[in-house]
Amino acid sequence: VQNQQNNKIERNNFLINWIGNIAYKSVSPKFPTLDRNFTVNEKCNGCNTCEKVCPVKNIQIADGKPWWQGHCEHCLACIQWCPQEAIQYGSATVHRKRYHHPEVLVKELYRSF
Repeated sequence: VQNQQNNKIERNNFLINWIGNIAYKSVSPKFPTLDRNFTVNEKCNGCNTCEKVCPVKNIQIADGKPWWQGHCEHCLACIQWCPQEAIQYGSATVHRKRYHHPEVLVKELYRSF
């Protein structure tokens, strides 16, 4: 994370990888419509942390609020790192605690524009 390098994922179990690949391919065509379930409440202050942490540049800030562009990979970094906890995914994330790895700082996740 510190050097912001892309590394190849190690593969160790063919069967597990094969099943995972099939599952991903069956679900991934639905991703463009799944980001319609993201909502932003009145606590959003337009800080654009969500835009900066999105690894696929799927979030753009317009009128001070995030807008998802239809190619979300569902990493949920926007939800986990929103400092106001203003982003929800339907009702599934309401009142749920956010997770931050204790050794990762949000600035380390920022994309360079």
